[in-house]
Amino acid sequence: MLFRAALVLVLTAALLSAQAPRSFQQIVAQADAAADQNQLDRAAKLYYEALQLRSEWKEGWWKLGTTLYDGNKFEEAKSAFEKLLAIEPENGTGHLFLGLCQYELNEDAPALANITKARELGILADPALRKVMLYHEAMLELRRSAFETALGTLKQLDQQGADTAEAQLAWGMALLRMKPQELSAEGTRERQIVAQLGHAQQLTARKDFDSARHEFETVVASAPDMPNIHYGFGHFLLEVHDPEAAIAQFQLELKRDPQDVFARLQIAAAHYRTDSAAGVPFAQEAVRLDPALPFGHYLLGLLLLDSGDAAKAVPELEAARRAFANEPKLYFALGNAYAKLGRAQDAAAARKEFVRLQNSEAPPESAVYGDAQRPSPH
Repeated sequence: MLFRAALVLVLTAALLSAQAPRSFQQIVAQADAAADQNQLDRAAKLYYEALQLRSEWKEGWWKLGTTLYDGNKFEEAKSAFEKLLAIEPENGTGHLFLGLCQYELNEDAPALANITKARELGILADPALRKVMLYHEAMLELRRSAFETALGTLKQLDQQGADTAEAQLAWGMALLRMKPQELSAEGTRERQIVAQLGHAQQLTARKDFDSARHEFETVVASAPDMPNIHYGFGHFLLEVHDPEAAIAQFQLELKRDPQDVFARLQIAAAHYRTDSAAGVPFAQEAVRLDPALPFGHYLLGLLLLDSGDAAKAVPELEAARRAFANEPKLYFALGNAYAKLGRAQDAAAARKEFVRLQNSEAPPESAVYGDAQRPSPH
């Protein structure tokens, strides 16, 4: 009888204890402890529970988001970071993690927009986090064929001391105008070539030009028929101010693929201001092959203007203006072309716009030229 009474008391106490509500602080402490022990599912469940009590708890949305991200639950993590940013829209690191989630979900346009926003607002002063940001930004640029822009981002990444196999592959893909989804499987010869070219471009970024040139020559000789390999070598040769050798490589690329628009544009750009008339036919053929490419019209306009044919230059530059409305250099060229034709009012308006854009905080669109049309003539 006494045993039964004692058992009832124990069970009653346990029941009352189980039903007693935990405080917000208790739930958070349990969630933090679970996260510290890498019990990600339990931690996420507890953070959810805490947020039901305090939905405006910014740190909670951050902790929940990072816990879910670490657990590869990117859709749920995305939602948590969106809740955080609804409360604190100027949180640069929040934008970064939202972009990283979107990257994993193949939501490329919003991912790049959020990572760009993170760079504008600033993120936590953590070198590893900055490397993560720059690497994913470069990969998103590669996914959208922004190859020249990706090279610029990868240069910033390299300045952070990122010397990984993944970074080398990204360098190589940018140089070969290759999207990540086009990269061959692990262990293949093609993947090895991409990595070798990437290393050569890394050396270029570090201004070790002799070593870079030797590596380029070795790799190109081993795979002369690989798409864009001569293009990549030509790009390097332009960087080291060897235009004649660069043009020869672009010509080899044209021999491999007679329809290559970008090799033609590179040859045309290499001739700009040295022998612009020689570059005109290459730019004209590029425009014929791809009339929707704005940089082709821009470059053709520059070459025609420099060759003394302002009348033909103007429509090409005006066609480019529709795509590159914020590029100061374009208005400078247009102003000169209008002036040569005696169109004083138009020249004055173009030069006024050039000055306005030069003095504005908006970034010029030179990078846009490089995305799908590279290079940007100076």
